[in-house]
Amino acid sequence: MLIKKEAIVNSTGGIKLPANRDDSNIALNDVKFQYPSKPEVEVLKGVSVEINNKNKRVVALCGQSGCGKSSIISMIERFYDAN
Repeated sequence: MLIKKEAIVNSTGGIKLPANRDDSNIALNDVKFQYPSKPEVEVLKGVSVEINNKNKRVVALCGQSGCGKSSIISMIERFYDAN
């Protein structure tokens, strides 16, 4: 038996962006996050990041193990939403 639950994030698609769109910035401002399976553990505690990739370069997110790199990427990809 499947559980019928409506997703919070629209995954069916939407407006297709033009290929020549010049929108190359990503910004996270004071992001706090806990995984739904462990709401008592705050993974990100007020993280702010701004990525300007107007020149279409490769951008890397680097840091120590456990510092939140995968969590940030998961939120950018909309697997999770910030609190």
